[in-house]
Amino acid sequence: MSKSPIFLNNNECIFDEKNDQFARYGERRPTLLIEQMARVYGCDEKMLLPTRGAEDAIDLVLRSFCRPGDNVVVCGPTFDLVETRAKLGGIDVVDIQRLFQQKGSHAEFRVDWPKLLEQDFSRTKIVYLVHPNNPTGEPIAQNQVEDLAKRLKGKGLVLIDEAYIEFTNAPSMIELLNRHDNIVVVRTLSKSWGGADLRCGTIIAPENILLSIVPRASVYTFSNLVLDRACAILTAPHIMRERVEAIGVRKKKLQASLRNLPVLDWLVESDSPFVLASLKIEDAGKFLADHGIKVRFGFKSSHLKSAIRISIGTDHENQALIEALHRALILR
Repeated sequence: MSKSPIFLNNNECIFDEKNDQFARYGERRPTLLIEQMARVYGCDEKMLLPTRGAEDAIDLVLRSFCRPGDNVVVCGPTFDLVETRAKLGGIDVVDIQRLFQQKGSHAEFRVDWPKLLEQDFSRTKIVYLVHPNNPTGEPIAQNQVEDLAKRLKGKGLVLIDEAYIEFTNAPSMIELLNRHDNIVVVRTLSKSWGGADLRCGTIIAPENILLSIVPRASVYTFSNLVLDRACAILTAPHIMRERVEAIGVRKKKLQASLRNLPVLDWLVESDSPFVLASLKIEDAGKFLADHGIKVRFGFKSSHLKSAIRISIGTDHENQALIEALHRALILR
């Protein structure tokens, strides 16, 4: 009798298994990946559900807990995936705008916590917060998230998107999961870990929450190629930390160059792999796009009408951006 299992249950096309690395599906529950994630994120393996990036994770949480007529609460400006997916599902969106403050060329955003905590949550299933936020870059405090979780207890979930957490010294909300059964954290390998094309992330949540999500998850989430690479990345956190440090150095250099531009209105100082800046140039984002440089622009927030979000690139790419903005000055 064979010591290894013989798989004749998945209708795979097995002809020459030794030479056909794509013949078999990946694991349904990828054991090694989950072990690596639990070690890196400091949580129990039972609290993890690997997903196809953070977007898949967020979508799964929305589909698992929201129905038409419910609402989700966001604090804009923020990552707009939740708002987009919610509206497609007939779910209302309540946007409690962040407070904005500008002093000279310095600007900052912050969650309006008093207004958020006073919100009527009778129809709310999810409050979504990004930590640190995209595109404004500020982190949130654990005690504020705990206050929110207490307000939502028995009603809804606090969904924390920590896509950029490795770029800040702020503590992760994973630490709160053992004290609150209605907090869900999303992590990804797409940012600091340098694995954007792997589309690999995870939901981290109490087991009672995962029980409602697992039936909606894909049966075979990852190919074996993705699993192998994701596991390899997670074994080298020192490389991730080196990458984060290098991006921080480039960011400071880029911010200094932007501050030397006479057309700078304001710039947000933040712990993130991007710069949010408002420029006194009409259609700055479109001008850059026309010159072969793509940045994020066209935000809905009234405070971001002239703002662009610049992802930190190589020194050469960052310098090309500055040179393009100098050309825009000449052409004004």
